[in-house]
Amino acid sequence: MEVYYNLEKSVNPKAIALGFFDGVHIAHQKIIEKTVEYSKNGTEPCVLTFLQNPRSIVENIKLNLITTNDQKLKIMENMGIQSVYMLDFNSVRDLSPEDFVAKILHNILNAKAVFCGFNYRFGKNHVGDVNRLKKLCERCDIEVFVEPAVTYESKPISSTRIRSVIKSKDFKSAEIMLAGR
Repeated sequence: MEVYYNLEKSVNPKAIALGFFDGVHIAHQKIIEKTVEYSKNGTEPCVLTFLQNPRSIVENIKLNLITTNDQKLKIMENMGIQSVYMLDFNSVRDLSPEDFVAKILHNILNAKAVFCGFNYRFGKNHVGDVNRLKKLCERCDIEVFVEPAVTYESKPISSTRIRSVIKSKDFKSAEIMLAGR
């Protein structure tokens, strides 16, 4: 698996999973699995993520991570991802949603399809949501696949929720939400 820490122009068409993927929990796994499955159409399965949690930078808070970047990369490689762009969030945080899609996904990464969770946000001040992503990607002929919420005990699974149950020492719930790796 190739790991890039800067944006490098890709000639290979890509199917790209978008997100931070802390913990690579079962909802993240569904996104990655669908990215890898789609790549059987002749695209390279790829992840676009960040070195640091965007929320920790935007909100200027310290978040304990569920997995290190090295652990995250190993899980993604084992799931069939062929390349990961692990960027410094500060290098893209001021891009508008339009620039993110047109300049990064379309022009640099050569995305043919992108995959994300139902609550995916992007662009400066997180003003882009999945509906905006769909509209912007349509202009660039990029397919968008949005994974609905995956729940445990009737609540969506998220990295924030997993960090919370770990903090409260509910390791069984954390293990269930992280299971499948």
